[in-house]
Amino acid sequence: MNRKIQNLQRKRVAIGLPQASSFDIMANSAIDKLIVPDGVETEIIRVDGYGIANARNKIRQVVLDNNLDYVFFIDSDIIVPNNILAKLLALDADIATGIYVKKAMPTVTELYNWSLDKTKIVPVLLAEMSTIKNPVELAACGFGATLIKRQVLEKIRFKWEEVASFNSNATTYESEDLQFCVDARKYDFKIVVDPELLCGHIHKVILPQQNNKQG
Repeated sequence: MNRKIQNLQRKRVAIGLPQASSFDIMANSAIDKLIVPDGVETEIIRVDGYGIANARNKIRQVVLDNNLDYVFFIDSDIIVPNNILAKLLALDADIATGIYVKKAMPTVTELYNWSLDKTKIVPVLLAEMSTIKNPVELAACGFGATLIKRQVLEKIRFKWEEVASFNSNATTYESEDLQFCVDARKYDFKIVVDPELLCGHIHKVILPQQNNKQG
């Protein structure tokens, strides 16, 4: 096992499951198979019956109220590899994520970098990520399979109802997770993706060999 993972001690992680709809059976099964590193405690928090931003904020508040160290958000239609929690913890990033594609656009990921003119964020193509072997920093990411440190949650809450629409200076988005990333970068928090952590998205499933790696 990776030495960084071995050295993690007494980390408390909320597995945050905001349910916009019922969790897919494959997504639930993947959560049950998550590898939890030694010295890490996990607590599953399911919140349903609310809009996605409100659901994430309720999970965020549980993390803050109970002095947990991280939240690991998993969406109801995302199938995570069993080593993803261990690998994301080992990155020790403020916000760390795996890769999954958009359901309607199977060649486009929910990872984002700045456009060349720095006026907006643009999605990263899956083919671009296939050439990257090591973790890299991003401008933003979706939160379908994303680990966030407590320190970030202390500074930022999820916004949807206050958000109007995407605008040309790339400061406002119709997405609670992308807006969270934009707000996080104002505090110089780093967003990192591990290119080995390919996740499935229901109906556009990617289930690589990495799913069975042990940390």
